[in-house]
Amino acid sequence: MSEGSIIRGLIGSGIGAALGAGAWIACALYTEHELAVLAILLGGLTGLGMYLGYRFTNLLAGVAAAVIALLGILISRAVILHVLYESPDEVGEYLLWIVTATGPWGLLLLGIAMFMAFKVGASGPDSFED
Repeated sequence: MSEGSIIRGLIGSGIGAALGAGAWIACALYTEHELAVLAILLGGLTGLGMYLGYRFTNLLAGVAAAVIALLGILISRAVILHVLYESPDEVGEYLLWIVTATGPWGLLLLGIAMFMAFKVGASGPDSFED
């Protein structure tokens, strides 16, 4: 395997987040339910993209993957909520609506998804075998 770079890792994370977001949005549109548990898939794919692109396992990789996963989750959630439910007109109200519509279970899933991105991005996919 060739040595990666942080730029490749960021691109890989973005691709992983996009794949996870696409799967989440497609399932939500098909079932007409949010299925927030798929945010964990998005987090795992984001971390895997970082690992495959960067090839170094360190704190920087994990934090970058977690931030990209958070952005991917917020964007995916906004798309899902906008399509499935009536959404506010103003941007400020819209952002507040996304956060308040989350609830405690959504926050727990968000945390798990970000942890997945961090753990896989910082330690690689084999890190869960320890």
